[in-house]
Amino acid sequence: MEEESGLFADASLLLEEKVYKTSVTSVEDLRERIFAAGREIKEAGHAQRIKQSFIIRCRACIRARGGHFEHLL
Repeated sequence: MEEESGLFADASLLLEEKVYKTSVTSVEDLRERIFAAGREIKEAGHAQRIKQSFIIRCRACIRARGGHFEHLL
């Protein structure tokens, strides 16, 4: 499950890399880049894996009653 915990970081880095590849010229430019990068990530299947990982983590947190649960993944 360690691979799944890295999905959040990987997606974040991927999003950042795509959005800030060149200098952002305006708020609208930034908005368009974020949406475009989000679409690319979704189309590549990253979004589904992130969603599955999130659900697994939520369930582990519930089982641990809000305590430490990373070691259980």
